[in-house]
Amino acid sequence: MAYKNLKDVLSFSPEKMKKNNLFETPRLLCDVYCFEPGQAQKVHSHDGQDKVYLVLEGIGSFTVGKEEKELSRETVVLAEG
Repeated sequence: MAYKNLKDVLSFSPEKMKKNNLFETPRLLCDVYCFEPGQAQKVHSHDGQDKVYLVLEGIGSFTVGKEEKELSRETVVLAEG
């Protein structure tokens, strides 16, 4: 069984958003993205791939398709590819 404690994986960077890998298999990528206030990820898409974003702490602005929404702690959003 593969498991990790988030406290051991999370790291932040003052320069840009930090992507921290949790698990990777041929069928799954599971990362934790850590943002400092004011940091952003470019709007992009992955054809044929879905992404799930779970807000662990704070508030983030998410754009999926033409819809933009501010999400807070313990909220999940699905971005279909």
